[in-house]
Amino acid sequence: MGASLIPAERSVIRRSMAMLAALALMLAALIAARWGWAAVVIAQVAHTHDQQRNIFMQTGQAPSAEALHAQHEQLALAQKLDPQNPAIMEIAGEIAGQAFAISPDKKIAVPYDETNRAITAYARAVVARPVSPYGWANFASAKYRAGQIDSAFYAALQNAARLGPWEPEVQFVLMDLGFALWDEMPKLIQPMIKKMAINAEQRYPDRVMTIAAKRGKLVLVCDSEKLVKMAGCSLMPRAEAI
Repeated sequence: MGASLIPAERSVIRRSMAMLAALALMLAALIAARWGWAAVVIAQVAHTHDQQRNIFMQTGQAPSAEALHAQHEQLALAQKLDPQNPAIMEIAGEIAGQAFAISPDKKIAVPYDETNRAITAYARAVVARPVSPYGWANFASAKYRAGQIDSAFYAALQNAARLGPWEPEVQFVLMDLGFALWDEMPKLIQPMIKKMAINAEQRYPDRVMTIAAKRGKLVLVCDSEKLVKMAGCSLMPRAEAI
């Protein structure tokens, strides 16, 4: 009698396995749908953010607090759908960082919650995607604008330099921050910043000159054979150029 039950048991096992497989497929489809929905929301927010940035660059008109709040709410929805997506965190940091960008010219007091929001968003982004040089550069930039020049800031500079030595936007951010803090930063970080400038000058010599001149650090780049003959370097006093 025991042997006669084996086919029935096998049938039950097969049905159970089929049900489990169907449930797994349904779960995978649900997760994919959630991620897809999150991707749509992210794309919409990113598009709006780019439009606002372009309008500000062209007209000086900053986005309203209501518009920024609406974008934060959309990102909160996206994060519920896809909690570990670093793109959500990075865009949240950029949106909060708009307050930093407009405050010098518009004389707007940057709210602490926006300052903290930007830093927190970028911090979460680098935890979620630690291999992204852009994430580390953004984190360092937010820390700098908030006046938080600490060990975490310098670690972010080092990580960005190590992970993105040939990424133009990373080069520009690190040169700008590095030249601004050159005289006070740890000596071991200076060669990394200098290397980023050397890499950048291969394709963007004018941008390197502009950043160095803005920070009053032409002396750091005018020893380059590629830059020494450019106007900014040729006009430097000989003693300073040396």
